[in-house]
Amino acid sequence: MRKIDPAIWLRVALKNLDSFDRNVVIDSIRFADDYAYAREKDFRLWRITSPLHIRLSRLKRRGQEYDMISDEQHITETALEELPMDEIIENGFDSLSSLYEVIDQKLLSLVR
Repeated sequence: MRKIDPAIWLRVALKNLDSFDRNVVIDSIRFADDYAYAREKDFRLWRITSPLHIRLSRLKRRGQEYDMISDEQHITETALEELPMDEIIENGFDSLSSLYEVIDQKLLSLVR
């Protein structure tokens, strides 16, 4: 599908964007075409990063395999590295609730 329309997934997900009565969060944009489409629709784009040792620890706890060479350099992990973001959050937290707290604070500051 991406060969036909590189932003197909966002276009389908957001086809009724104008009818939404609240803010929309897309939790994973990984390709330049998705980035461009989101920018075109006036989304604020955030990058959430995490130190490698923390990511590896989380993957291990979930029983996931991780290949440093192929996974770390996969296009879904690198395609947006040089593109500007509106916010960058360093996720070195021990819990998702701590990350959510930071995200909530930032979101609240946008609607004030």
